[in-house]
Amino acid sequence: MKQGSHLSMLSFRSLVILFVVALAARLIWWGLMIQQVPPEQLLQLTPDVKQYTTSAEAIRSQFDFDTQGVVVFGPGYPAWLALLGLVLSPHPYWLLFVQIFLSAFSSVLVALFALDLTEDKPIAFAAGYLNALSMTSIWLANILLSETMFFFFLVFGLLAFLKGLRTDRGTYFLSAALLLSVATFTRSMGQFLFLVLLGVTFLHHWSSMRKNPKAVTRKLVWPLVASTLMVAVVAAWTLRNDHLYGFRQLALSASGGQAHLVRVTRETLDHVSYTEASASFDAEIQMLQDDSLSYYAAFDAHSQNSLRQLIREHPLLVARIYAGNVLSELNDEWGLQHVSLPRWSEQLRALISWIHKKGLNYRVSLLAVIGTIILVRKRKYQLLLILSLIYLYFALIAGFSHWQGSRIFYHGQIAWAILIAYPLIWLYRQIGSKIRTRHS
Repeated sequence: MKQGSHLSMLSFRSLVILFVVALAARLIWWGLMIQQVPPEQLLQLTPDVKQYTTSAEAIRSQFDFDTQGVVVFGPGYPAWLALLGLVLSPHPYWLLFVQIFLSAFSSVLVALFALDLTEDKPIAFAAGYLNALSMTSIWLANILLSETMFFFFLVFGLLAFLKGLRTDRGTYFLSAALLLSVATFTRSMGQFLFLVLLGVTFLHHWSSMRKNPKAVTRKLVWPLVASTLMVAVVAAWTLRNDHLYGFRQLALSASGGQAHLVRVTRETLDHVSYTEASASFDAEIQMLQDDSLSYYAAFDAHSQNSLRQLIREHPLLVARIYAGNVLSELNDEWGLQHVSLPRWSEQLRALISWIHKKGLNYRVSLLAVIGTIILVRKRKYQLLLILSLIYLYFALIAGFSHWQGSRIFYHGQIAWAILIAYPLIWLYRQIGSKIRTRHS
């Protein structure tokens, strides 16, 4: 990664155009949505939305962080909605406008992140526009769910961390720790991001490490400080949950992923429906719960113990179902499009079913594989390994989800947008070359 101003390489005007395109796409969806969904319904569009907004109202009015939404999902997003409600307005339109802005600006951050990694302006812009026009990104920006906020702070934090590695300035590393901690409090899937930071640090310094290990050792201090700060912040809230509720997790949703895997495995193992497997699992939790054990603690303990037992007794079955979940979530077009545009629900469902039937839902994975081959042929191994590390982090987490659609692997877009930009730019250049040849 070379020195130099990335803002000068990507002109301010070009970045503004990218932002405006992303903003326009999201506002068009918003305009269509408000004609079909009344404002009050936007605060309870899905069960998760209702929990977030209810918890936000409790924080805003009573500074109450002990609601179910905070316990299950973490404090980040409810606190963010509460802050917006105090500073601006609790009206859903204001909350969505800020979220749409963050989502649009994330496209600029993706472009800058891609440039920092690749030092290739066309690739950076292609990645930025892929994020700007991503259907998942567009509809998520228009629903009061935590994915958009998480993605914004994730990209911002990783960009700051890369700049820290490039300049060895502590300010960047501390900013990265703060931004990624906010992301983690927003969605608990970020609690192991410190491992990604350490991996990126190792890959960044690998060539220098072999030549001058002593000089590199000094440059490891700030990355280790940033990673340690993230762990400390997560540990503090985890200890709070242990003290108040009896479970050692940043949020109960971390145990929820294990519970999903247990239910899906039992569905196959016991030849029952998912609903029946869930009912049986929930009944077992009720039996464990007593005056000394809260529901949250019982849920956490039973989820972990049940998964361990299944892994011991049926390791191949659990591995097969886990791998199936990963492949399904990585290539799923389903989401909440039909919820935000209910009048077109049947048409959207028909379109997505057609996409799956034709196998077009595998297009991103296929292009990512082609992008991987291109990077190997270009001998860009460091870049490939960094992107693979980020990609695999979110892919492996997706294995603990079930029927969640494209929103689960949305965060991996920071990596796959760059990967698939390579074959798309190659194709663009090939077409352009042929057109020029014909006209010459």
